[in-house]
Amino acid sequence: MEKYSDLLNKLQTNMTIEGEVHKRFYHSLEVAKMALKLNDHLRLNLDENKVYLAGILHDCAKLYEKGLLWNILLTISDKVNLSSVKEYPQVWHSFAGSVIAKDVYGIDDEEILSAIFYHTTGNSNMTTLEKLIFVSDYIEESRTGDWVLSARKACFKGLDYGVEVVLRQMIEYLNSNDASICNLTLQAYNFYNRNGEK
Repeated sequence: MEKYSDLLNKLQTNMTIEGEVHKRFYHSLEVAKMALKLNDHLRLNLDENKVYLAGILHDCAKLYEKGLLWNILLTISDKVNLSSVKEYPQVWHSFAGSVIAKDVYGIDDEEILSAIFYHTTGNSNMTTLEKLIFVSDYIEESRTGDWVLSARKACFKGLDYGVEVVLRQMIEYLNSNDASICNLTLQAYNFYNRNGEK
């Protein structure tokens, strides 16, 4: 969206390393594009500005060093159960991103910040915007493979069904690699496995 060109330029600058724009920036563009597409296709009637901003900024903390991310999490310990996420540094950027989006990019809309907060782990009983960004991150067009094709098909069939399929794939992948699973993701899967539309 042209009116957010300044924000986009700032994000691109912050995602440029040694003169090269990091692929995470282009991924962010694709997530915003997919979220807008799903919003329209599924007639979710979400505010397109919120959808775009949540999509474009969902990974705004992704390139931060782990130590800095953890320090940010310490400042929001009322929102994050630190003991339950300490062993999952791969999801820290999600929670810290809600802080960076607010402090660095000037986002003060709680719906957008919450969608950024849960975009990696998911959560039980997510808002429509939270679900939309969660699945769009997973199925955006630059991702390839049979797994994403089936997930993308499910998401275009129904948002809750898509969330369920994405969560199932995530858990199956982690289990197949003997990796432990963040409690928020397990809670999300249990919720949507029970309530997902078929």
